[in-house]
Amino acid sequence: MVDFRYHLVSLVSVFLALALGIILGAGPLQDSIGEALSGEVSNLREVNKQIKTTNDELKKRTEQQEAAIGKTAPLLLADTMTGRSVGIIVLPGADDAYVTEAQERLKQTGAAVVGEIHISSAWTYAEDSAYRGSFADQIATYVTGAEPTNDPNTVLAMALNQIAREGIATENNKTLSQLLTGTDTPMLTGIDGFNTGAAGLVIITNDAAAPDPNSEVDASAQAQAEYDATTFAELARTLKGTGPVVVAGAADTDNDVVRLLRDRRSVCSTVDSIDSVVGQINIALALAAEFSGKSVQLGFDAGATSELGDRIEAVQPAEGTE
Repeated sequence: MVDFRYHLVSLVSVFLALALGIILGAGPLQDSIGEALSGEVSNLREVNKQIKTTNDELKKRTEQQEAAIGKTAPLLLADTMTGRSVGIIVLPGADDAYVTEAQERLKQTGAAVVGEIHISSAWTYAEDSAYRGSFADQIATYVTGAEPTNDPNTVLAMALNQIAREGIATENNKTLSQLLTGTDTPMLTGIDGFNTGAAGLVIITNDAAAPDPNSEVDASAQAQAEYDATTFAELARTLKGTGPVVVAGAADTDNDVVRLLRDRRSVCSTVDSIDSVVGQINIALALAAEFSGKSVQLGFDAGATSELGDRIEAVQPAEGTE
């Protein structure tokens, strides 16, 4: 049986070890431990400094390369779509800077940019589904070819296509555009231009943020993102049915419209990396390819088949057409 002396000896041993550690730490080992830690900190600071320097150099080089590519754009794009009319459709959340850049590149091709159509979040927002149903019924009489059996998304897509391809000069389309923009919950936040229709259309999507792997998945947000991508992919296919369409975005997340179109082997041309000069140039090159009867997938992300599009001078429109 363990007696009191055993416990006493054990306690004395523990306190002796503790005292020895304190003496060594404060004496002979103090300098060596301190020097080791100081050396590690110094090394980490040097590594961090080198990484920062490398990042700064890479950023500067990238900016210089972007500037150089930008200077070639007028030569690459000039006269590729002379005489063509094009329009831009902006999806909810898309960066205005991308829209501005796309307009400038399209103008460099010689095409006439007729305007922009901005789609609101109500177009796909889950809580507005009942409203969309009744709204689609209301506008169906103004939409050519709309059938009572068409679902609301189809009617909305047909309405947008009608305005984009024909313009809003006619009394019917003017009324349709007013209905789409003039309610308390508008489907479109604005139609800038489009007094005439556009033969070619560019759809600018938002940059869908990649989910944080360390955060909990919001089921409702995930479902909304999936529905958004599916609905807008179907919209692109509807627009493609009556003329050239290019969808430009990121293609770096599963719920990105560009990625979805590529995964489903859509006939629509797509462009990714539109935050870069190459991406912006590719928008114009892809639309020129569309006018020439070709479908292209341009960029650097999943599903792209070429980093940069070919210079194609689109077949000139027949007289009286665009």
